[in-house]
Amino acid sequence: MNSAVNNDNPELFDGDIGPVKYAFSVPALSLADYCRGSRITLSSLYKKRSNLRRALTLCVIFAATIGLFALIDMIFNRFGISLYMTLFQADSEAESGFQLYWWNISVVALFLYAFLIGYFVMFSMVFRRSQHFQKQFYLNGQSTVSGYYLEIGESGIRSKAENGTASFKWDSVTGITRHKGMTFISIHSISFFWIPDSLEGYDCDAVTAFIKSKLAEPV
Repeated sequence: MNSAVNNDNPELFDGDIGPVKYAFSVPALSLADYCRGSRITLSSLYKKRSNLRRALTLCVIFAATIGLFALIDMIFNRFGISLYMTLFQADSEAESGFQLYWWNISVVALFLYAFLIGYFVMFSMVFRRSQHFQKQFYLNGQSTVSGYYLEIGESGIRSKAENGTASFKWDSVTGITRHKGMTFISIHSISFFWIPDSLEGYDCDAVTAFIKSKLAEPV
């Protein structure tokens, strides 16, 4: 869990989560499950980038199409065959106009290729750096490496770890997701609590239904 913890004032907000409905002693989290929980929690933020992804996809398709035609044209030219005249049965004058048009498109495609290569190189560097930071967050999180005690109440949710206590009202909880044997409870779409579905005494169906009912209540 990546939540703020204050040792001097351990109860975030007023710490009152009302009558406790469920309480669990949750074990430590593996790095793989931590990364999985982070992806699930941040997925709502990624959805806002859907337009950018769509634009990049169209750019890749356009560049790949131009590259494919350029490769086919080069192969045809090696055998003294005009791709344009073969496809459209056009005369040499029309082919000259096509070659000029094709050159203009090729220049645009060249700049597009340069942009895409630069983008993916930068993306790769950012991705590797984010993996490094993610691992550091995991190792620095007391609850992720040692486990924590989770309380789910009528008014909110609270965790207790060796380095302090963190409490959140229900309006801070942004979702609950069950995925491959683990329940992830998202906090502010940037951090999360986790509960293994195999945890002794944990009724995942009942807890999930309770949390969803609280999230459905008007703020």
